Order: sequence, then structure tokens, then C-alpha cells
Amino acid sequence: MRSIIVGLMLMSVAAVAQNGAPGSTRGTALDNDSIMRMVKAGLSESVIATLVGQQPGNYSVRADDLIALKHAGASDKIIEAIVAKTGSELNTAGNAAQHQPKEAAGSVAGALSGRVFLVTQGGDIKPARFARVELLYAGSNSTKDPSPEAEQQRRLEVQNSVGGLFLKEFSKRQTEESERLNKNYDIVLHGGKSSTGPPALECLRRLGMYSEAVTEALKRAPIEPAAKMAQVKSEAADEDGNFKIEASPGFYVLLATGRAGLNEAVWMQQFQEVKSGQDTAVKLTSPQVSCVADR
Repeated sequence: MRSIIVGLMLMSVAAVAQNGAPGSTRGTALDNDSIMRMVKAGLSESVIATLVGQQPGNYSVRADDLIALKHAGASDKIIEAIVAKTGSELNTAGNAAQHQPKEAAGSVAGALSGRVFLVTQGGDIKPARFARVELLYAGSNSTKDPSPEAEQQRRLEVQNSVGGLFLKEFSKRQTEESERLNKNYDIVLHGGKSSTGPPALECLRRLGMYSEAVTEALKRAPIEPAAKMAQVKSEAADEDGNFKIEASPGFYVLLATGRAGLNEAVWMQQFQEVKSGQDTAVKLTSPQVSCVADR
């Protein structure tokens, strides 16, 4: 009985918040003004936060708008509920629409075709025979909707995509590696013993940062497993390093890992575009990391 009464109270409060003053036009969702009216009316923090979680919302979470809510008396708990609600609604839509690469209206799948190889100091070309080539989805390339809301969704899509998270994780590892090496340099400079390993081992460490970042991106992506797999395309190059990958239009991180001559290497291109109905030619010639492999 108590839960029914509480539910009826929340419905009544929501109606007041949506209707506003007598004679005003009834809204279809709570917004920033609704929250300010409820705060001004003296409704408790818990009631307002519960309404934010239960009722449809059309909030603006720009910095200035959140500051305005704070100045109007909204507590941190209420503001956190609004921000969480906004992110939750975008993520829910993203599982079915945003986060899974898809062809926009009137567009069709495209492809990337190219070759992975390494050019030695002597000018010889060493193809990456049977290299593993991957595309990690990093956001839509559609700009048909220039509205601020659509732009916000595109930014959120990039942040939560496997490709976007990979770049974030990889950048984090690069920073940690740089800090580690700088710290080691200072130790050696002051007469201490180096904590780094042999050059070959250090090179393999850098090589492994890429696969670690991919693994962590797949783990952290806030989307369903099927949607995660839809954001990753993988093909094996042939014995000459040639490859072709078909994918939905959008931006991707292009990764290739394999052996070219005596070198284990990884190649990367950020935000490589796949265009609707087009086969885009690419060349991966300069690896990010190249380590001499054991014979």
C-alpha cells in the first residue's frame, strides 16, 4: 500500500512539474525548468532525484545550465541524476542505433583495400605476409543533421565506440610508458641502476601496448557484446600483404600486426574513412613499432 501511495505522489508531482503554473501548456518531459520549479517549491532531494530517474527527460547538461541549476538550489545528487539520465538515454539508443555501425539512409557499405609492408633502410620492400588487419569503428561520418543534439550524440558515439576507447587506452599507455622511461632516465642520471630491460624486450613491450589497448577497449565499451563485435572488422592479408575489408560507412582506426622480413611490427592509421559505395585505397608503409624477431 505504501509503495502505491508513493507512486501516486510521484505521478502528481510530475504532473505539477510538467504543467507548471495554471494555464500553462502541458509538457511531455521534465526539463531544467521543471527541476528548478520543484526545487523552488521545496520538494525533497530524494523525490526530485527519483522523478528524474523515472520520468522522460529533455535536459540540457551544458556547463552553464548545470551551474544555473546549482544556483537555483539543486543538490549535487539531483544534478548527478540529471547527468546520468541524459547519458543513459543516449546509451540506450546507442545500443540499437548509435553504437552499431550502420548505413545511413541512401548509403551502402564501402571497403578499404591496400597493402601492408615495410621499407628497409636499404630501400627493400618487405611485405607483411598474412598480417592481421583490423578496423575499429570510431564514429559515423554522416553530417546530414547539423543540430547541436545530433553533434552531441556523435561525440558520445565516438567516446563509447571501440575505436574511440582504443585511442584513449592507447594514449594512456603511451603516457605511462613515457613517465616510466623519464623516471628511469633520472635514476641513471643520478648514478642509479637502470630498471629497463634489454632493447629487444623493451621493443616488444611497446609492441604489446596495441593489443592490450584493443582488449581493454572491448572490455570497457558500454554496449552489448554483439554490438561490440559489429564494431570490429578483421581480415588476414595475403602473402604479399594485400588486403580488402568491407565495412559500413564511418571512421575507423586501421590496425595491422604481423611480420615483415625479420621484423615484428604494428601499423596504425587513425580515423580512416570508409565511404559509402566506395573502395578506398590505402597503404600501410611505416610501422609505429618494429622489432627484430627471433629467427
